[in-house]
Parts: sequence; structure tokens; C-alpha cells
Amino acid sequence: MSKKILIALLILFSENQAFTQSPREYVHNNVFWSMSFFNGKLSKNGKFNYEIEYQYRRISDPDIQAVNRNGSPFAHLQTQFIRPWLYYQLNPNVRFSLSPISWFGAWNYTNGNLANFIPEYRITPQVTVSQAIGRVLFQHRFRYEFRFLGKPFTDKEQVNYLTGGGGYEGFSDNTKGRVRYLLRANILLNSEKMQAKTLYSANWDEVFISTGEKVGNANLLDQNRIFIGLGYKFDTHFRVETGYLNQTIFKFNNATKNNVDSNSGLLVALFIDDFGGMLKGK
Repeated sequence: MSKKILIALLILFSENQAFTQSPREYVHNNVFWSMSFFNGKLSKNGKFNYEIEYQYRRISDPDIQAVNRNGSPFAHLQTQFIRPWLYYQLNPNVRFSLSPISWFGAWNYTNGNLANFIPEYRITPQVTVSQAIGRVLFQHRFRYEFRFLGKPFTDKEQVNYLTGGGGYEGFSDNTKGRVRYLLRANILLNSEKMQAKTLYSANWDEVFISTGEKVGNANLLDQNRIFIGLGYKFDTHFRVETGYLNQTIFKFNNATKNNVDSNSGLLVALFIDDFGGMLKGK
């Protein structure tokens, strides 16, 4: 796996002649992503905790020629998933997390029509390291995903997304892995620490590297995501972030192996930092 990761990093930070033999074909999409994170305590000392993550994403019709990029980002359902987490807070700066199982659904379209639906389950260990330098709160997140993908649903009448159809076959022979590294920098604007009524600049970048026997060298660098926005912490429990998201997916799966999806649009994230305390009114 280490050799494949090294190759992917070389692809990311240098020009690869195999990918530059023909101009890349960028498929532009407008997107809207919503994220919700519900955190709570499992122990009184705050060492053991949980998080429930839910995401809902929509996407416009694709614009291959980049002539008209004004398509509605709400045109089609793109992705929906729910991911539970258990985590152990070793100290204020280090957290170990595990998502024992999560469900993902991806909707794919051709010429504005639903082409197929692909279900997926994931098991995800994660390590998060935090660091504060003045008013800048840095976070390094290291994540590995064990991915179990089903076969695409092609019969629309059989697609009920959760329980039926042929898509839930094939998990055993369609497995992949993925390394993810996220660097986040929250810059506090009106306070010296994150507290109630704090306005901050929220910024992050995440790199995805695919692993596994069924992943070719051309697809090792899976994607990159960049977010630039603002956040506001209303009180002890509740904060919101919103801003601009750019997602670049290096597919290379068309006839000429040169297609890249460039998705950009609005991201809105809701964080409940103490869900149990909020319900109790504390």
C-alpha cells in the first residue's frame, strides 16, 4: 500500500506525462451540500463520546463544454449517507475515532436522467490531532476507509435504495480502500478562544488516495476538496459553517481516460457539540 500512496503523492504534486498526453476534459457541475453532526458524551469525564453524521447532497446537470455553468445545484439528488462514530479523547489535542459501519448511496445521471444507483458500506478508523497557534485552530485528520460497494442498480423499478434489488449483491467482490488527509484551519475573528458568539473563518483542504488491488495507478489520486467559508458559534451547543466548496474528482474512466469532474457550490454544515446537554437544556 505504501508504494501506491507514494505514486499518488507524486501525481498530486508533479506533472505526470501519462495524464498530459491529451487535454483533460473537465465536467463542470454546480452542487449543494448539507452536513449535520450530532455529538454527545458516553462518559462523565468526556473521554468516550459519540457522533452521528448525516449528509445530503444535490447536483446540477453536467456542463462538459463550460458554455453555461448556471445549472441549478438542486436539480438531482447526488449522495446521501449516515455515519455513526465512537471516539476516545486521549487528551485535548488527540482523538481516536471509529465508524463501525456506515451506509452511503450515490445517484448517477446521464443526459439528466437517472442512470444507476450504487449502495456502499464503509468501516472507518480515524485519528485527529488538534493544535492552537494564537487565534488559529489547526486540525489534522487522518482517515482510512474500508469500502464495500454494491453493484449498480440499473432497473429503476427495483431501486428502493435501502433493502431490495441487485445493488446489494457484490459487496464481497467489490472492495476498495481509501486514505484521506484533511488539514483544517479555523481563524477566530472576534474572540481569542472558541466560545459563544464567536465568528470565525473556516477553511480546509482534503486529499483522497485510493488503495486496493482493483485500483489502477491512474486512479490512485481519487479526489481533492477545498472549502473556504465562515462559521459562527451561537452557544455551548450549536454552531454553523457555510461557504464555497470545490471538489475535483479524477475519474479517468471515459474512452480517452482524461475526464475530471469539477464540482463547485454551496456547503452548509450544522454542528451540535453537546447533543445530550442541549436536550436537557444545560
